[in-house]
Amino acid sequence: MIVGKKTFAIIFIVIGALTLSSCGRRTLGGYKTIPFVEKILKDTTSRDFRLVSSYQTLDHSGPIMVIGTPKEALRMTEDILTSDRFDNVDGRMVSDSLPDFAGETVYALLDQANSRYSGYFGIGNEEFLQETAVRNFLYAMDTTTLLSSYDMERKVRKPKAKVIVLASSYLSAYGYYDIDTLINMAGNKVPILATVQSMYEYAWSRHGKGIRIGIWSSPDLIGNGVYSAVLAREGDDAAGTTIQAFAPDSSEILTDRLINFLNLYRDAGNSEPLDVLLLDDPDVDIHELKAATDSIINSDGEGRRSFSKLLGKDFECVDAGTAISWQCFTLMRERNCFTHKIAYPAFKPYITVPVTNLPIDAYMDDGSLADSYKYNRAPDSGSATYISIEMNDRYVPEEITAYMQEKTPKTYSLYVR
Repeated sequence: MIVGKKTFAIIFIVIGALTLSSCGRRTLGGYKTIPFVEKILKDTTSRDFRLVSSYQTLDHSGPIMVIGTPKEALRMTEDILTSDRFDNVDGRMVSDSLPDFAGETVYALLDQANSRYSGYFGIGNEEFLQETAVRNFLYAMDTTTLLSSYDMERKVRKPKAKVIVLASSYLSAYGYYDIDTLINMAGNKVPILATVQSMYEYAWSRHGKGIRIGIWSSPDLIGNGVYSAVLAREGDDAAGTTIQAFAPDSSEILTDRLINFLNLYRDAGNSEPLDVLLLDDPDVDIHELKAATDSIINSDGEGRRSFSKLLGKDFECVDAGTAISWQCFTLMRERNCFTHKIAYPAFKPYITVPVTNLPIDAYMDDGSLADSYKYNRAPDSGSATYISIEMNDRYVPEEITAYMQEKTPKTYSLYVR
């Protein structure tokens, strides 16, 4: 449903429980995974299968691997590196002036070669995106990597990840469940976290079931069914949950955008207040949005009082970084898989780049894949079109470096050191 020139909204309500399949933690019964995963599961002697089945839950030395488009992966990495939401000793959700992931190493796989993910939907090639998500997950499980796209023989060691984070919401719906099926069928317990799932679980954990959730998002994510696809597979947790996703206008003043969001919510026929607002827009700062909601809640002005009634008594704003850090810290504490090193978190980046032997019209002038080629690649073709390597300036576009300097300063400082 289009509302105005610059707004987009979709509404969906879940009022009944869904049936879970026994082969997956959250996978809806009847979910059919992609052929690439089916092929791996049929050959338990294959290298890909062994990468997953060989995961050791007692090996605490591995990194946390963040996977997604460059901006999404970098923003999530920054949040994990700087997170201080917990007391590191007793696990209470209170800051203790010590990074939550002290002693840990965060790896980021910037999927530059396959970005932007929204491009696969215009031509109905979601399966290639799902396969890319699985291949990038397998890379996180691998113990070797290449140094250059020009030397396919020379490999160096890298540790197997102990936790994998899918930083793109597209991968929450198109990739996560394929990876989840592979993990479960391989008989292992590799921790795999994803943005939308983590935000939902954070909201349910803090506010209970049967709540009202609003999602601040983009037209692409909403229109491509990301939130409904994930919610439909979340089982009993989703029972009674009302979720409404909107893309507010692009005003430079954040409070005006928030009011536009609440107007969309009210215009959709809602009078009951929201319990949670999930922020799924990497260009909006969660702290600034919280300040904007507080200003509306505490306003005495007649105009804003009507909007404050749309924010519940225990209303909370949550972004993907908060939810992932919460779930990752909780999971690692439950499994006792922290390194327990006395050190600040460390960072190491990797990046996907095109292979060098593709047809000449497959490349742009800067060496990246042309959209006409990128989005039309056939899934499960058996031909590699990109590889993952250790990141260095030679392969990083200037806009990504500039983004790191401005938006992810901690990550950037560790990268250039």
